[in-house]
Amino acid sequence: FSLYDEKAPIYTRSRYLPPSKLLNCEIVESLISDGCILKECRVRHSVLGVRSRIQSGCVIEDTLVMGADFYEPYEQRFPDPLDSHIPVGIGENTVIRRCIVDKMPVSVGMCRLLTKIGYRRRTGRLWGFISAAVLWW
Repeated sequence: FSLYDEKAPIYTRSRYLPPSKLLNCEIVESLISDGCILKECRVRHSVLGVRSRIQSGCVIEDTLVMGADFYEPYEQRFPDPLDSHIPVGIGENTVIRRCIVDKMPVSVGMCRLLTKIGYRRRTGRLWGFISAAVLWW
């Protein structure tokens, strides 16, 4: 289908978000929504929702990332090192293939999320469960 078909328009509303920031990224046949921040990552055949944060070393392929409802303040993203808070976004060196990632994802990084029905993977302090290619935390 075509996003630019005049006979089937897509209606939306303004969000007044900043443009997406891409720092040394490889993007291939993907849609990046407003307000995303991507650092040194590779995104192929995927859709990233508004305010998605993808950290360095990540590989996102054939995936839909819903995005986030709000930006996390700097103080919450980088708290006291002894705090157990995990920032919103896809953490460093994470590989996600053929998944649908719900809104407000958190990933401590260094994990692989691949679509296999009933596949469980421990991601740091959290358990992710993939069921019918949908990922919840």
